[in-house]
Order: sequence, then structure tokens, then C-alpha cells
Amino acid sequence: MKSICYEVDSGGDTELILKNPNKQNIVPDCPDRTPEGDPNALAFANPPCLGRYQVLSELYSDDQNETPEVEVRIRVSSRHLIFASRYFRFLDSVHGRHVGIPTDMNAGLLTRIASIVDYYQCRGPMHFVYQAWTFSRHLPNELCKRNLMYLFSAWVFHDEERFRSLAASFLNRSTGMSEIETHDLPVGEMLTRLERRRQFLLNDILEAMDSLQEEMVQENGCQHESTDCSEISLGILMRERHRIDPPFVAPFNGYSLDKIVGKIMGFKIPMSPHCAINEEPYVFHARGNYHPCTTLGRLKPILMEIKQAVEGVNVADFVSRDASD
Repeated sequence: MKSICYEVDSGGDTELILKNPNKQNIVPDCPDRTPEGDPNALAFANPPCLGRYQVLSELYSDDQNETPEVEVRIRVSSRHLIFASRYFRFLDSVHGRHVGIPTDMNAGLLTRIASIVDYYQCRGPMHFVYQAWTFSRHLPNELCKRNLMYLFSAWVFHDEERFRSLAASFLNRSTGMSEIETHDLPVGEMLTRLERRRQFLLNDILEAMDSLQEEMVQENGCQHESTDCSEISLGILMRERHRIDPPFVAPFNGYSLDKIVGKIMGFKIPMSPHCAINEEPYVFHARGNYHPCTTLGRLKPILMEIKQAVEGVNVADFVSRDASD
């Protein structure tokens, strides 16, 4: 096995030995909805090793040869490691050697670094360079590989703003963990919690439709005291729910929040019996309310609660107490 030596601290008293590094597959698989031709769609490979990092270029395979069996020996200072990581009581940044560290960081390399930071619990000394790497970095709107990789990095570094945005994309667009394979990316616990929240929010919508249907059966009329209005709206609600395929039941595989809310928005809207001939069956008001007699109007409160819950995700709810400092 070939050995590569890299000195972070030439006078260091500790040698870290990495056996077959970069063998982990940290690129997740999911229904990638990134537009075809997007230059970022496959930007997961590490950039070229330049400057003092050129010695590490043999770690990466080229187009013709497979990556050889290599070990990396890194000389560092135990004192720096003691202060940087709770497990030692990374190394250029930990040792204050910021000059020469790449500033152009793609999703793949950032995720690899985040996985090391997560393993060694050295978020603190790496947070400054993380902010530099992610400054003005565009976040994907769709649920895709890059979304999950940036979500993991934001989770590791407790990046509230980016985590909230990426978690909202996951909650709105994920159709269930059955379509996602994380491979060696250590993100399972966090994604499991997000998946539970997705199912919880979808179940809120299901219960709201059940409750509304029962209410329409029992009530003596809508708020305008029209029994015909309630009966027409009840029939539409039952018919539209019957058309939902596959059945909208827990664990809601195949359904995202965006998809089911879109279906509700598309429920047929009748002309209410108490409307004037020239009056629309529903209207937008300044506050964004819908006509209260429509199915959409009567479900609007729960849909607003769902929206607030999605936009109000906090990274603190997804990190362990030990990792919160």
C-alpha cells in the first residue's frame, strides 16, 4: 500500500493515519428533479488538488485508472486537536493555516468536509471557513442530491437560515424515504425526524378533511344558512377525495405536501346557491382569504398552519444536546 505524507505542523507530535480515504459514497440517491443540463447537477467531484495539496492528488481516480490503495499520514499537533475536538481532548483550518485553503467549494467537497467535522465534533474551529464557503452559494429549490447534501452540511454547522430553507424544500417536496438512499452519508437521524414531521403534517390535512366532511354532514347549513350550499360542497369534497389516487393514507408514500395542497387547490368550486348571478363562487380578499363556503375556504386555516410549520423549522430541533454547543 502506498503512503502519502502531509505535514500540517512540521513539529507536531501526532500522526493521523487514514486508511483508504475517500472510499465512502456520500452522494445520496433521490428522485433528482434538477433541470436537464443544469451544470450543478453532477458537481460532486472534488476539485483539483493545487498548491500544498497537490501531494494528495493520487487519492482521486482519473478517467483510466482506479484509485490505488493508499494511506495518508498527516502530522499534526495534539495540543491543537485537544482544543479543536472533544474526541481528542482537520486540519489546516484547526491549526490556523487558512491561507491556501480552497474558497470555491462545491456540494460534494463541502459534504465530505462536513462528514469529517460531524465525526470529530470540531464544528467550532471550522465554522468561519464554512461561512466563507457558503457565502452567496445558491441553494436548489427542488428536492435533489444537492439539496440533501447542503441540508446535511447546514445541519452539521447549525446554519439556521440555510437549514430552514432546505428543510422546507424537503418537507414540501419529499414523497417519502422509500425514494431516498443516503448510502454512507451520516444523515439518517435528521432525515428520519424530518420524515416524521412530513407525515405528521400530511396527517393533519387528512384529519382536517375528515373533520370537514363530518361537519358538513351534521350542519344545518353554511354560514349563510344555506343547506343547499353545504350539500353541494359535501358532495364535491367526497367526490374529489374519491378521485385521489393512490389513496391518501399514512405513511403517505408518493405524496408530498406540495402535491396534496395542489390537489386541494384544484377541487371543483361550485356556484354557491346564495351567490348572486354575477358573483364569483370565491374571491381573494386583501388578507388572502377564500370564500368561506368553498372546500378550499374551509380548509384554508389548516393549510395556513401547515405553511407556518414548514417555514418555522429550527435546526435546534434536529441536533442532539451533545452537539448543540
